[in-house]
Amino acid sequence: MKVKEIRELSAEALEKKAIELKRELGIDRGSASGGSKTAGKIRSLRRTIARMLCIRREKELNIHQTKEAKNETKQPNIVSNEKIAKKVE
Repeated sequence: MKVKEIRELSAEALEKKAIELKRELGIDRGSASGGSKTAGKIRSLRRTIARMLCIRREKELNIHQTKEAKNETKQPNIVSNEKIAKKVE
């Protein structure tokens, strides 16, 4: 699942989906016989579960920022020539 899709889910739906994916991960790990497709699927499931848990925690703490808010808070990292000269000395 993509982040946008995960963010649209409610807290209950997020919890249910995470549990479902954890079960699927357990099944895949149990049947893994070293196949590259299985390894890729396991990696994908683990990352999706991690995304879900992070987004759930963001919702709990109410810290989600929009792209516009992130862009406004970024400050350019400009170093003046005077600061460079002081560092050299």
